[in-house]
Amino acid sequence: MTVDYGSVPLDWTPLKGMRVRVSPQTMVTLVELDYFADPEKAVEGWLDKATQGMPEADVEREYKRNRTLALGDAFYFEFQSNGGRKSYVYPCRALVEGLHVSRSFDFGVRRPVCVWYQYDPFQDRVWYLREFMARDCGTHDFRDVVLYLSGEKPYEELTGDALYWADEVGSREWNPPPPWFGQDQHFVNFAGNEAFRRQAAAMKNPQETTDADILAVGGIHLVEWNGPVQARSKIMRRLLKIRMDRLPGALFDPACEELIRTMMGGLTFHKATAEDPIQNKPRKDGHFDNLHDGATYGPAHEVPAADQEPIPLPKRVSFVNRLRVEEEVGDSLPWKEVKHGW
Repeated sequence: MTVDYGSVPLDWTPLKGMRVRVSPQTMVTLVELDYFADPEKAVEGWLDKATQGMPEADVEREYKRNRTLALGDAFYFEFQSNGGRKSYVYPCRALVEGLHVSRSFDFGVRRPVCVWYQYDPFQDRVWYLREFMARDCGTHDFRDVVLYLSGEKPYEELTGDALYWADEVGSREWNPPPPWFGQDQHFVNFAGNEAFRRQAAAMKNPQETTDADILAVGGIHLVEWNGPVQARSKIMRRLLKIRMDRLPGALFDPACEELIRTMMGGLTFHKATAEDPIQNKPRKDGHFDNLHDGATYGPAHEVPAADQEPIPLPKRVSFVNRLRVEEEVGDSLPWKEVKHGW
């Protein structure tokens, strides 16, 4: 039997359990075989015997090729199974001293996102502090709102959509009053490669050909992430593990309500296709996946992919009744001790 690339002989009939189709992307003929295409495996009872002891989900996926098996399931099932909000949501009342605040951007279609967080290498832990997602907002206005929320632009200088979104964010019950940071706060900024793509409207201003260019005019200089989503989700799954101190590696302030909803099941698995049968990526819905991208571009740069041993804090030595006493100096858990105001 000969199967041509891009065509199938007209006088050839597929066997039972065999499907033949042409990939529209590559124009290559694809032959798909079910287990019962083999006559020895088509007998009654073979499947039950071969899959004895296997989980039902594995049988559906491996033998019945059910590509919708995980569709609709939470992408980060660990979040719910580890306790949900009770385990992951903590009010962050102060910033960790000596560390910069990171801003992680996603420029999804019509819904740009900025997520503020801190990564503490001493605890190998990420604190998600604030979030902002706009709808149908131009990059210039989006940039100005981010600057205002970050304490880098006065409210009086906002106009148009920027003024609308500043008021909208300030009116949400789960948000503290903006601006959220002091004027002397140092920020490091990250984004995906879409921020560096030339825009169709770039001819209006040759100096602002990309979203990154527009943000740079306002003083926000982006560092690009150009890796696969699987690398970012691997880091997030590592951070979601509960540590020896009974806390996870990722903690979310209540102000990150939409991001919390993303982790609780808003973000789901994508629908598998014949070309991409393995369900290991999130579904692109134009909302939760944008928030996920915004929350993971930055940590992909700053957070190691492998588990880390926490760096011990400096210790102060004293003697009580001739006994040596060592105590850690400082506390990198900002919800336990308020070091300074925002």
